[in-house]
Amino acid sequence: MMEKNNNLKNLDFLFKLCFKAAPGYIISLFVFSCFARCVVFLEHVYSIKYVLEVAEFNKPFNLAINIMVIVLLLLIAKLFIGAIFDNYYTLYLLPKVNMQVKLKIYSHAKDMDIKNYDDPNYYNDFSLSVNEVEKSIERLINTIKNLTEGITGVICCGMLYVFNDKLSMLFIVISFIGCFTIDLITTKINFKIAISRNHHERKREYCKRIFYMNEYAKEVRMIPQVREIFGQKFIESNEEIYNIEKKYVNVKFWMEFIKNYIFCGICSNIWYIVYLLYKVIVVNSITVSTMAILYDSGKQFRDGLNVISTTITELSENSLYIGKIKEFLGKEPTIVSSENIAVPSENVSLEFRNVYFRYNDDSPYIIRDVSFKVNVGERIAIVGDNGAGKTTLVKLMLRLYDPTSGEILLNGINIKKYNVDEYRKSAGIVFQDFQVYAASLYENVSMCKDKGNNGKQKENAMSLLTKLGFKKAQYLVHGIDTSVTTEFDRMGINFSGGEKQKIATARALYGPHNFYVLDEPSSALDPISEDILNTTMKNLTRNKTALFISHRLAMAKDVDKIIVMNRGEIIETGTHDQLIKSRGKYAKMWDAQSKRYNISVYM
Repeated sequence: MMEKNNNLKNLDFLFKLCFKAAPGYIISLFVFSCFARCVVFLEHVYSIKYVLEVAEFNKPFNLAINIMVIVLLLLIAKLFIGAIFDNYYTLYLLPKVNMQVKLKIYSHAKDMDIKNYDDPNYYNDFSLSVNEVEKSIERLINTIKNLTEGITGVICCGMLYVFNDKLSMLFIVISFIGCFTIDLITTKINFKIAISRNHHERKREYCKRIFYMNEYAKEVRMIPQVREIFGQKFIESNEEIYNIEKKYVNVKFWMEFIKNYIFCGICSNIWYIVYLLYKVIVVNSITVSTMAILYDSGKQFRDGLNVISTTITELSENSLYIGKIKEFLGKEPTIVSSENIAVPSENVSLEFRNVYFRYNDDSPYIIRDVSFKVNVGERIAIVGDNGAGKTTLVKLMLRLYDPTSGEILLNGINIKKYNVDEYRKSAGIVFQDFQVYAASLYENVSMCKDKGNNGKQKENAMSLLTKLGFKKAQYLVHGIDTSVTTEFDRMGINFSGGEKQKIATARALYGPHNFYVLDEPSSALDPISEDILNTTMKNLTRNKTALFISHRLAMAKDVDKIIVMNRGEIIETGTHDQLIKSRGKYAKMWDAQSKRYNISVYM
């Protein structure tokens, strides 16, 4: 009973989405489906009945002709309206509903906590939702049409049997019950197969991407092991999918055999025909014309029941997929605004108080008892070895994750109280794993759609790129309108890693921000470009609250305060000169790097 209620709720969920998108079409579909089935019934039953009765009982031929003409006109109307419905459904309704539901899924996905991306099951649910939503909508619309037609046909033919021969319905009903039961079992098997396949299909798609996407092309050709490893993984994924299908093939074979041979073949056809012949020849209780319409209506009755059976099982299967979509859309983000306080527009300070963090309850702490403050207009650098927890601090500061314990404050107020979207927008950020996008250079810097009326903004963006040492900008044929990457534009430019980093840095520094977080902003740059970038960022972030995360310590020398981290803890704090004199971890790191760059340890 619980499962049935869930199925109904799932179907109701999707039906409401479709009805909201096109209520007039859904109502009209019900009406037209009833009309279409009644026309088919009249065509196959009463037109045949009157033609046979003309021959059997010498009834007036004109009456049969008139009935045939009426049925013919109704058929023409049915075909005309049906063509309109099909075209409207294909060209308008389905794309519209698909767009609305997929937008709902994608919009929901972008609001989900980033911690979901650490869970492979999240990807499974997301890919299943996106891949199945279009099929689910199409199944639902077809279900409405088929179920309405099936029920209408069964009612029409059932009434005919009630008045002519009730017993003959028994053979058809037995066939229906058998087919329906088998369809329900097969549906559950198919869903189990789909769920089992999903993980392996994602893995197979990943392997396929490695062999055709541009970002992998060079290594695939230069490192044979890549082809071997992921070629083997592709084969393994296909084998896993095949084995999952193979596991159920015998059961599905015998289910289909029993359904088609026993219930649909012997019970529904052979026994039924034998019974009707017995009634005509032996008992002589029905006329030839009545037998003919009973036989034809029996076929319609059987088809109607099969349609209902198939539709109900498809509804059950569709409900399972809709349930996954609904479950995905039902996931709620945990990183929300507790009080929705407006974010200050300027002069902000940031503070960590006794912050601990771990990704889940079973994992070790990545951050342990971290406390520090960045005053208004202060610039600090956070340094340390790989895995020290520097980037995790950035994620916590931007509320991509919330601390396991402790609190982070903006102007003395816990950041959980601020509007989360506005809070994130207030930060100018360069991530260590920054991205550039298949859009124009201007759009990549400004993150504004180019509408052609932004000459001043384009000048500002170009000026910023130039200051950051992006020399190529002024030599591009299309200037700041040049497409970044050749993904969609053959005339685009695939920039180097260092150039992409400058673009990402320009994006962080473009426009007004309350504070700046720059995570390894010079990791892809050569020493000269790094020096230019450091100087520019110092000038652009002057009197701004800013945090610099870096392995390279040249940037750290001129900040107001340096925080040294090791294994998730702060082990040193001070200015460059203070930390050099203390001869601790920072001094050793500076010493190692200064030898590489031939810089005086004490400069």
